[in-house]
Amino acid sequence: MGFILIFGVSALLGITLGANDAGNVFGTAVATRFVRYRTACVLTFIFVVIGAVLQGSKGIETLSGITPQNVNTSVLVGFVVGIVGFILSLLGQPISLSQAVVGGLIGLGLSQNKVEWEILWKVLICWAFTPLGAGIIAIICYKILFVFLSHLRMGILTRETLIRRGLLLSGVIGAYSLGANNVANTVGMFSGTIKDVSNMELALLGGVFIGIGVLLFSKPVMMNVGKGIVILDGFSAFVVVLSSSVTVYIFSLVGVPVSTTQAVVGAIVGIGIHHGVHTLQFKVIKDILLSWLVAPIACLVFVSAGYAIFINK
Repeated sequence: MGFILIFGVSALLGITLGANDAGNVFGTAVATRFVRYRTACVLTFIFVVIGAVLQGSKGIETLSGITPQNVNTSVLVGFVVGIVGFILSLLGQPISLSQAVVGGLIGLGLSQNKVEWEILWKVLICWAFTPLGAGIIAIICYKILFVFLSHLRMGILTRETLIRRGLLLSGVIGAYSLGANNVANTVGMFSGTIKDVSNMELALLGGVFIGIGVLLFSKPVMMNVGKGIVILDGFSAFVVVLSSSVTVYIFSLVGVPVSTTQAVVGAIVGIGIHHGVHTLQFKVIKDILLSWLVAPIACLVFVSAGYAIFINK
C-alpha cells in the first residue's frame, strides 16, 4: 500500500513539474517559432530522463536530509505540493516547484520540531543566487555571442539555421539539467522510505513522470514564459535558454535542487534589462513573483495542517 501511494504521489509531482518546467527549457524557442512544440516535448522527455538517472542522486540526498521522513509524512508532503503545483500550472503560472517542496518540508519539520537548518540555509542561499546568477550570465553571454556573430558573414537564412540549431542544443542541455537538478523535487522526500529501492531507481521513476508531464500539459506555461515577460528574438531566446541551463547545471554539481523557473525568468529579465527596462512586462513579472511566494507558503501551511490532523493525532 505504501509503495502504491508513493508511486501515485511521485506521478503527480513529476507530471506537475514536467508541465510547469518544460517552458523553462524550450519556452522561448517555441514562442519564437524556431522549434516546434512537439519536437521540444520529445527532446525534453528524452534528456530529462537521462539527466535524472546520471546526476539526480545528489539533489535527492539534499532534500531527504532537511527533516526526518517516513512513508506517511513523505506522501503528505508530496500530495500537498502536487495539488498546489498542478493547480497553478493549469492557471499557466510558472511556479517554483523546488520552493514548494521545501516549503512543504519546512512545514513538516516545524511540526516535528526537527529541521536541519544547516542544509536549509544552503538551499536558501542557492535560491537567492539562481535568478541573479542567470541574469548576469545572460547579459555576459549576449554581449560575447553578439560580437562573435557580428564578425561572421552570413545571410539571413544561414543565421536563422544557426540560431535554430543553437536553440535545440541549449534546450537539450536545459532538459538534461532539469532532470539532473529537479528530479529530487519529485522523489527526494521518498529516499530511504522504500526498502531495496536506490536513489538512482527513484530518479529514473521521477524522470519518466516529468517527461509525461511535458508531453501532456506543458503548452500553457511554455507560451507564458516564452513571450509573456518580454518579446524575444531568436538570438535572445537562445541566450536565455543557454544561460538558465548553465546556471541550473552548476547547482546540480553542488547538489542543491534550485528553481529552473527562477533561472529562466532571471535570464529573460537580464536580457530585458540589456535591451532597456521599458521592454519588460512588469505585470507578468509581478504575477510570477506572487506565484513564487504563494506556492511555498501554501505548502507549508497545508502540510502542517495535514500533519496535525492525519498523522500526529
